[in-house]
Amino acid sequence: MRNHLLTMLSLLLTLICCGLANAATLQATASIESSRFLDGTNLTDDSPTLSINADWTFDGGGFAGFDCYASTVNLSEGLDSGCDIYAGYFKPINKKKAFSAQVTRHEYSRGIVHKWDFTDIAGSWHISKKTRFTATYSKNWLNRPFDAYALKAETQIPLTEQLNFNLSSTLMALESGAPVDELLFAKASLSYTKARWTSEAGIIYTDPDQAKMVPFDIDEPELQLTFSYRLY
Repeated sequence: MRNHLLTMLSLLLTLICCGLANAATLQATASIESSRFLDGTNLTDDSPTLSINADWTFDGGGFAGFDCYASTVNLSEGLDSGCDIYAGYFKPINKKKAFSAQVTRHEYSRGIVHKWDFTDIAGSWHISKKTRFTATYSKNWLNRPFDAYALKAETQIPLTEQLNFNLSSTLMALESGAPVDELLFAKASLSYTKARWTSEAGIIYTDPDQAKMVPFDIDEPELQLTFSYRLY
């Protein structure tokens, strides 16, 4: 995790040097997950993970943060640790609609020498505060020698003041020469929030062709439980 920490420290120092930190709002959360997923890719083979994430938002619309996890997964079956480190810009269009752009560096570890790092660039159209569409370009997705293009739709449907139904789907197209042309992922979940606590139970559909891209087991359906506490 040393490289992850160094990268996060570099990001924080850059923000401070640019004079943005004085206008920042910070939110930090710690979570326990039944398994860590990247869209529909089960990175830790149903091994529980501990994670922490922090997000800074700035008055001018900029934002930055990280989401890091650690797991006890067998190295032959998954990625035992990783960080998503991101920065971007959010621009409201009116009271409901907005646009955002984001660059994310994914740094995942499979032992000491096996790295699964890649970078992606995303643009999102927020058609409401609960629904958005995102287009993403990933350079060497999961450190495979193929670039990927993805379209993702996400929506949240409030059922009560504290209970929400969440839906998302992702269609990913891969460069010619990859073992598959495209991958489809989908997730449906219920989330419940009370004070600083949030719990979520989800069902994830993973494209069976995923087995041609990464050497991880694929179950149908994939199940995920998450318990989070907002630290700040």
